[in-house]
Amino acid sequence: MPATIIEQQESRNRTLARHLRALGLRSPEEYREWYNRHGFRRKLHKGSASRRRELKFAREQRIQSALRHRRFCYAADEQPRPRLVDNKGGKNTSPAFEQLLLIRRTRDYDREGYQPRLHRRAALKLIRHLESQHSKLLTLEPVGDYGMTWLETLATISAYHKHWLRPIEDWRSGGYSVECQFRRLIKHLFVRYDEIPACLECCWQMLNDHRGNRLRDLFLHLGAGKNVRHWSLPIPYTKKMSHHFMHAPDNILPVHTIRWGQVRGLGVKLHHAVEILKSRLGELFENEEFWLSFFHWLADHPDFDERFLRLVIDYVHYQRFVPRLDCDAGPGFGTPAQPNLSMHRRDPQRLIEAAQRWQRELEQQEPLQDQSWGHAAIVPFAQAEEDSGSLHRGWTIRQLMTSDELVHEGRVMDHCVATYISSCLEGTSTIWTLEYHVGSKSRKLLTIEVDPRHREVIQVRGRSNREANEQERRILENWARAAYLRLTPQEW
Repeated sequence: MPATIIEQQESRNRTLARHLRALGLRSPEEYREWYNRHGFRRKLHKGSASRRRELKFAREQRIQSALRHRRFCYAADEQPRPRLVDNKGGKNTSPAFEQLLLIRRTRDYDREGYQPRLHRRAALKLIRHLESQHSKLLTLEPVGDYGMTWLETLATISAYHKHWLRPIEDWRSGGYSVECQFRRLIKHLFVRYDEIPACLECCWQMLNDHRGNRLRDLFLHLGAGKNVRHWSLPIPYTKKMSHHFMHAPDNILPVHTIRWGQVRGLGVKLHHAVEILKSRLGELFENEEFWLSFFHWLADHPDFDERFLRLVIDYVHYQRFVPRLDCDAGPGFGTPAQPNLSMHRRDPQRLIEAAQRWQRELEQQEPLQDQSWGHAAIVPFAQAEEDSGSLHRGWTIRQLMTSDELVHEGRVMDHCVATYISSCLEGTSTIWTLEYHVGSKSRKLLTIEVDPRHREVIQVRGRSNREANEQERRILENWARAAYLRLTPQEW
């Protein structure tokens, strides 16, 4: 037993030494002074999440300090500064290019696949031409909701230099906004016939992970003038589906375009298609044979009340595919309640009543045992409101980490969040709650589903599945910026 304690202490000391080297500190005394000065937890040995937050803060400080002293970035209306000399080979480089290299060395790429690939020669060629055009793209302003900057987006574009269809020297910036210049740039480099859904353009602003690479591959396929049906789609596509895919709305997510083309091509009404994209079927392609029959059934019932569509989708998914939790084998190992459920001759009103009855039963029943899961690598959030009298008012967003909390959330908010227990246990979803506090009293406002793998907010629902209002939306946007989350649009 003493030897085990000694080994544990040695391991903690080694971890602390590595952390101090990463922070650029030389001793525990300097570390104590550092975390006291910056308001971090006053403890020498900390968990991995706390260490990551400290490293992130230190790296951001180094970036800001380097940019203050070297001033590489310049506004679009300024003249380019004299080019610096690259120490590797003595070739001329540019301030923006050196800034990009500095960001890559110091920025916190703590998620796998976040750092964009960089082809030095192509990136330097691209940035030099943008400098000569006084382009507004050479800036550190954030773009989209993935935490990247316009300058980092250029690194991703340069990584695909072999797919450039036209010389970069022929591109002209013109007096356009930065968003317009970006669209004109990618169309000049990657689109042959100018026929591509506008919603796919933001794939160049996505992370360099599997999903981002797949969507960029689809963009290049369409930009070369090829048909979407000849790409490796996860579902069969008809000509009509391809037509609706190419005319997808500009304000939907790139990952939703494939599902949009399918359901619209099958004859599903517009308001139903929007609700499908907001559900679990928006980007997941599993059990497609059954869901194809569901979409056909929905197209045959155009008067179906769209307010209950997501509830019905959750009900059908739960009844047909989710193992019941009340079996002796344990959660996740039983059989679904209705494994042979079919949409053939299904009455819409009876289906809605069955879904509502299932939701009420789910809220009333107690789980066999309180199950819990770990905290996601996403920071909670708190935002204070101006004091009114002696009462402190504000909002908090915290994660629900037990099955009892999910059941209670569903009862209070009158929705079916309790069906996500299995998803939380598997780690494919995390559920958060937005609460408003007045003194010691609190009131639940929203239930939030976040995909921890892609750090993306999937669903936001209030009581009885209402949409978030404007004030709640602003709080969510503040949390998304603080936690580096992708906030999916809830209304189109």
